[in-house]
Amino acid sequence: MELATLFGGPICGVYMLTANYNRLDKLEYARKTKLIGSILVLLFFLGSHFLAAVFPDAPQGSRVIYQTFPVLIVWIICKRYHISKDKIVAENLYMFRSYWTVFLVVIVGLVLAIILIAVLAFFVYEVLGVPLPSHFSDLPE
Repeated sequence: MELATLFGGPICGVYMLTANYNRLDKLEYARKTKLIGSILVLLFFLGSHFLAAVFPDAPQGSRVIYQTFPVLIVWIICKRYHISKDKIVAENLYMFRSYWTVFLVVIVGLVLAIILIAVLAFFVYEVLGVPLPSHFSDLPE
């Protein structure tokens, strides 16, 4: 799950956690993951737009650190509330997912993230009237 979140973004993390909680019959956890995860995904993408506007010359390292926040959150949730790999191996009831499934989730998550970013960018810059960051304002129309 952490790998899918790292490469596919927070949308993949929310999906993977929700799907796994559904498989484990922890429906209340799955419902909370969808609700809280959706809010955090929106805040994450809105935060990236505002950080780009406020800190246009931020070093690349700070952007990488910002991208690792969803991975850290998923890792903490997995450690505290999820079944461990040892229990999966010990019990015949569960099985590991294929890396191809993770790859597919990453591809779909990236496409959804691009769509969500485009919608949020339109909302932030056109509807709310937030000025574009300085490195975008020099582009021809």
